[in-house]
Amino acid sequence: MDTKLLKQKILDLAIHGKLVPQNPNDESATVLLEKIRAEKAEKIKKGELKADKNDSYIFVGEDNRHYEKVFAGGKTADGTVKDIEDEIPFEVPEGWAWCRLGEIVDILDSMRKPITKSDRIPGKYPYYGATCIQDYINQYIFDEDLLLLGEDGAKWGAGDLSAFCISGKTWVNNHAHVLRPRIKIDINYLCYVLICFDLTPYITGTTVPKLNQEKMSSIYIPLPSYSEQTKISEAISKIFSSIDLIESDKSDLQVAIKQAKSKILDLAIHGKLVPQDSSDEPASVLLERLREEKEAKIAKGEIKRDKNDSYIYKNTTDNCHYQKFVDGTETDI
Repeated sequence: MDTKLLKQKILDLAIHGKLVPQNPNDESATVLLEKIRAEKAEKIKKGELKADKNDSYIFVGEDNRHYEKVFAGGKTADGTVKDIEDEIPFEVPEGWAWCRLGEIVDILDSMRKPITKSDRIPGKYPYYGATCIQDYINQYIFDEDLLLLGEDGAKWGAGDLSAFCISGKTWVNNHAHVLRPRIKIDINYLCYVLICFDLTPYITGTTVPKLNQEKMSSIYIPLPSYSEQTKISEAISKIFSSIDLIESDKSDLQVAIKQAKSKILDLAIHGKLVPQDSSDEPASVLLERLREEKEAKIAKGEIKRDKNDSYIYKNTTDNCHYQKFVDGTETDI
């Protein structure tokens, strides 16, 4: 069983809204996104955040097509509207909405910092790179639940684990984007979405492939209500645990099969696999007949004698095995 393919199928069902049932009483994702925008606008007003010239939001028009309105300097009224219906990856269930990754996370890339291996002082805090822990050091930058997404040195295909969650006191170098989900964005759901998608269309560069910040922010995300996000992430976690258990059992089974085969062969060559029949012709008689047949062919010139020809026999006097060569010499073996 291809467990990676199975996991990918589960993720695909999840992001299409087919893994858990929708609850019509849940707050819609559209309302959730409006709250996120309002919160961000308030922070910009207070000077806690800067307006991003690339900020935008997606909405469905009266013609049931998807449009994107771009903020100009943080002012919605000055923004332009673009029809993006042909860019939307697939249709989502009622109550869901499409958004871009940059709209639902804070990007903390400015806080990350690389440390060369020679300058790292060993410690207890994990030092993360593009795909995993690279080292343990004596300092930390972050102390919260965060989502990392490989910027370079990663794989971005569907199911390639390009994104992963971290928590607690950590340090992150500049090979992974550092993302903090905004209000009512489940970090695990968002991680699963990024793993499920093939992100290679967002990658730039040929010599050194890279997911730059602008491209990363533009990744389309299918968003359900917060309640459904948590239900989906919990369901995926349970299913993945079962799949991992199956994979572990499969590995154990393969080891057991290999050991069983080795044991069977060992029993066979020791004459303990099947019972012996005392009426059977002894192997010594069979070998004698084979030697006689060979001598006859040598006498007829059909084959040549090998100077290393020999045969093994058991001396009944001392009960030891000897090897007798064509020149008549013998050796105790």
